[in-house]
Amino acid sequence: MASFDTDDIIAQLVPMFLDDTRSKVDTLHELVVELPRLDRKSDDFLEFARIVHSIKGSAGSFGFPSLGVICHKLEDYVGKTAHFSPKAVGDITAHLDAIESIISRGIDPSDAKSRLLFKQLPVPTEFGPEVAAPVFHLHALFIGPRDVQFRIVDAELRACGIQSTISPNSFHGVELAVRTHPDFIMVAYVVDLLDGIEIVRVIRAIKRLATTPVVFLKSEQPDERSRRAIRQALPEDVQIVRKGRHFSDDFANAMAALKIL
Repeated sequence: MASFDTDDIIAQLVPMFLDDTRSKVDTLHELVVELPRLDRKSDDFLEFARIVHSIKGSAGSFGFPSLGVICHKLEDYVGKTAHFSPKAVGDITAHLDAIESIISRGIDPSDAKSRLLFKQLPVPTEFGPEVAAPVFHLHALFIGPRDVQFRIVDAELRACGIQSTISPNSFHGVELAVRTHPDFIMVAYVVDLLDGIEIVRVIRAIKRLATTPVVFLKSEQPDERSRRAIRQALPEDVQIVRKGRHFSDDFANAMAALKIL
């Protein structure tokens, strides 16, 4: 009986993946110009989101992890953008152009080229007519749920000139950290299959992330014993920031301690 070489099979399927992705990007180009008039619950908007998520989900399996990161950043852009103005449409198109540039070469870029490409991608600046467009100097990765607390954290980061990318999935968040090499990582106490302490330990075990500044975000906890237990479970260089009324002060102290701002 003949044996099957999985790597060989995937290699043979790569041209089909590239053709399929090229076709999907063509469809996205057609849909993106319609975004300003689309409701987020409309079929066309959901189709746009579905296609982007589909590319993200399959890219890594075919040896194109950078495409997955670009799609993640595109999802993040769309999720944060309040108004699909001509500028927003142009920024989204820039993400699609980045995908096309990789497809046309037929090979995933090196780590160094990928990180440069990620930093060049536009970030959302139109959060509403009353909000001034921020100027970003740093990039933070937030690993945790996309909830009200993240919106508070994101607003604080933007006020400090820090762009944020969120991953609500612990494993994908660690992968994003490795591939994008953010200026610092924020980890929520509760994530999904792994809790925040476990995620921090994984991050510290990865050579590429061993010195990346980490901030641990936890709920307000009046129990001194619980506070000590969390502190002892985390590496000494990880800064702890409390949610709620202490957040702004704790965050400022953490940034100063890590010499980020």
